Amino acid sequence: MRRPSLKPFIPWVLAGIITLVVAIGAHFGSSPKLEDSEQPDNAAQTNPEQKNSGGGLSISFSWTNNSVDAEWDKPNCKKPRDHDEADLCQQRSMAKSARVASFIADKQFYAGLAGVYFLLMTLYFARESALASRESAKAAIDNVQFAEQAANEARRSADTAENSMINIDRPWLSVHVDIAGPLVIPAADDRDITLSIIYRAENVGKTPAVYVNINIDLVAGYAGISDAEDEARSNAGAFSIASRLVGGRALFPGEKIAGTNILKMPLADFRAFIKQWNSAGSHIDDHSDRQCLAVTARVTYLIAADPKFVGRYTFSAWTLAPFENDRGFTDSPRLYGVDFLQFWPAPRSGSIS
Repeated sequence: MRRPSLKPFIPWVLAGIITLVVAIGAHFGSSPKLEDSEQPDNAAQTNPEQKNSGGGLSISFSWTNNSVDAEWDKPNCKKPRDHDEADLCQQRSMAKSARVASFIADKQFYAGLAGVYFLLMTLYFARESALASRESAKAAIDNVQFAEQAANEARRSADTAENSMINIDRPWLSVHVDIAGPLVIPAADDRDITLSIIYRAENVGKTPAVYVNINIDLVAGYAGISDAEDEARSNAGAFSIASRLVGGRALFPGEKIAGTNILKMPLADFRAFIKQWNSAGSHIDDHSDRQCLAVTARVTYLIAADPKFVGRYTFSAWTLAPFENDRGFTDSPRLYGVDFLQFWPAPRSGSIS
């Protein structure tokens, strides 16, 4: 905070002191003098006769006082003798009152000048105080903002530390799904498309995972068609059959589970989906090489230490089946080997979401 400096104030003080000294000196230098009537009249005194004796001739000189009569110069104002004497007394009283009023006005002028000077000084100090108050208020606001930022940083640090502790001590599920047998597409509509899989799950974390759910979906659709390429077909969605392999159980640290399962999808449903999907866009012949089946794994679980955290992830394995006829299906059962299945990399651990 900036403190008010006294350096700008020193010239003001010196100027004010010099002004007062000059004004007082001028006042006393111009003090009213006594009037001629109040001065002693040496000429009014009667000097003795002076004689000059020089030889036989003697000349005598005498001084005559022609001044105003002393009685007239000092009237009896208590009991004036006539009208002129009373008028003189009145004039003398008025002149005395005028001198007193002039003296008082003179002193009031210099007192007012000093008051103006001190008022200016008061305004100057008030201005400096206001500036200092504004700087103090600004500094206080800056301190509040800094404290708020520090609190936010501390809160973020605490959240980061909490998440780090949870990530260190939380469960981590590693789930793998492998193809165990060929993809079988039957010729008859009353049969199922089948695919054998093997799944493995392990808790590689440090705390138990509860309500573990592992779902495997066999999804039918077309591969590689985006919204920009065929929006109508994208809106038609996909057809899937879900199989729950593990549902609602706990998995402790280091515990493993494994099993096999056969994913099934009715061929009639698959045909109906393809037909409906084609009706939303162009003919099947245009994209016969994009008919595909996808294996999708969905894994969810809860953290026992903090149920608000949910581990969830999804991974898929796609197959682009080389259907041979115009309808996209073979007339006899056909086996598609593992070489035709292209897997997305399966994650080793889940992620908080």
